[in-house]
Amino acid sequence: MNITDYLNAKFPGLSLEPPLFYGWKTAIRFELGDPELFGIDGEHYLERVYVRAAELFKALHHPEDDIVLVADAFFTKVSKGQAHKLNLYQRYIKNKKILRHIRMEMIPDDSDESDDASIDPPWYIHRYWLACKTGEIKYMPLIQAICNQDMALRPKMKHRVFFINLTQGTIFHIYDDRGCDVISVTPDTLREVYKKYNGWILEHDREAIDRVFNGKAE
Repeated sequence: MNITDYLNAKFPGLSLEPPLFYGWKTAIRFELGDPELFGIDGEHYLERVYVRAAELFKALHHPEDDIVLVADAFFTKVSKGQAHKLNLYQRYIKNKKILRHIRMEMIPDDSDESDDASIDPPWYIHRYWLACKTGEIKYMPLIQAICNQDMALRPKMKHRVFFINLTQGTIFHIYDDRGCDVISVTPDTLREVYKKYNGWILEHDREAIDRVFNGKAE
């Protein structure tokens, strides 16, 4: 499977990078961490983060759904053989036999930092993807690792991770412990999640989200 072709067909014009919410109209941004609790009670802060992230993941991904697990890692341009040394898939995929199907492409890093002439050699996004079933992912420890990226905790995941659900037509991305974005091909796909977890929607973006799911989007 060529993930670029899939994205062009189902999500035309979307750049698979954060923030997904601002790159696609049919989108919801959920708050994971409570800013008022951060720094006061770290244990309960992270407990809420993990619970919310896991609940949203389970609501969006059924065990038999066809998933593409995408990881963006930032490295200098190296040989293809070297670039495949990424332990995310070894650690968080249950069925090791499917690991031989991992694919990778190198994408120039277009961030502001990449324009700095002092950076030599230049950095590239090494985009890995693996097609699998939701049930083949050890999603709970993976979610915790993603949420821990800015914490002094293990496990820790520094790479960008996207869950592309081919069956449901959604993309799920936890950007850090603060929150996550989910986008879909059509509003109907996310309507139940919008209703059930309405209280978790980030208030800053609620008005725009409500317009989409109340049929008032521009």
